[in-house]
Order: sequence, then C-alpha cells, then structure tokens
Amino acid sequence: MNNYLIVCLLVSALFAGPSTSVSATVPEYTLTSAQHPGTRIRAEDARSNVPLNRSWKELSKVNQLRFKAVYGDLTKTEQPPYPQNGLQDIYAPIIQKNKTIQATGVLELTAYVDQSGRAIAVTVQKTGSQALARYAKKLVLSTQFDAARCGTERCAMTFPIRINFKH
Repeated sequence: MNNYLIVCLLVSALFAGPSTSVSATVPEYTLTSAQHPGTRIRAEDARSNVPLNRSWKELSKVNQLRFKAVYGDLTKTEQPPYPQNGLQDIYAPIIQKNKTIQATGVLELTAYVDQSGRAIAVTVQKTGSQALARYAKKLVLSTQFDAARCGTERCAMTFPIRINFKH
C-alpha cells in the first residue's frame, strides 16, 4: 500500500511569504488516517502551519494572521472566507479520494465564495488528475464557509486550495 505525504497543504505556497506579525517559529499540525495494519503507527496524510480541525473563531490570532498572509493585502478589519468546520472538511476528503486515484503533483484550485459563505464557482489552476479535480470542485462547492468580512460587512472573496501530492 502506498503511503501519501501531503506536504504542507495549502500552506506550502500560501504561508511561505514573509510576515513581520507572525512568529518566526511556525508549528506544524498534521492530519492522520487509520493505523497501518499490524502497527500502532498512524499514517501522516498532511502537514499544515494552521490547525486543520479548527473553525476561524477557534484559531488563535497568530494562526489567523498566518492564514490571512496568503492574501497579502488584507487589512486588520478584513477576514478571508474560511470553511465553517475548518480546513479538514476540504483537505481530508480530497486526500482520501486520492488514495484511490493516486495522482501526483499539485492540485491547485480557487473557490469564489459569495457574501453568504457559499462557494459559487471553483476554477482549477493545476492538477495531475482531471478526476481528482472534478471531485475536489464538487466537494468545495458543497462546503459551507464563514463569509469573508470587509470591515463590518460580509463580502465575496476567493479561497485558495493547494495540495502537493507526493509518494
């Protein structure tokens, strides 16, 4: 059975940029799957610089800043859209699906999330598998987001998704 290590989900490219307001020591959070047969060792499916199982409100201010850094130009009063139950609602099913498809390389999508928190469109920038891209698009379109905030108002904004599949 092939083991997958999804290196730095969206954070590999998204959180790599410099930020003076984010701590220099960045913790890693993991997403694990079931134990390998005959062992107690769980497979590490993903690494991220922000917790994958937390909603936006549950993220610390530091982790919110890490995620906001992806956007580069958001002000202190702006907030990006975010999956209501955390990033794992998007990444875990895509990773699980890819265990059967076995695509390699980068899957990169952009979701357009309206002011009500609904993904209304998803575009594919990169993919190693059209089947995986179709699955991911359908999944993201069914995911409920906390809407972006522009000051005190809800607003529409994009949401980036990037996964690097390696064997």
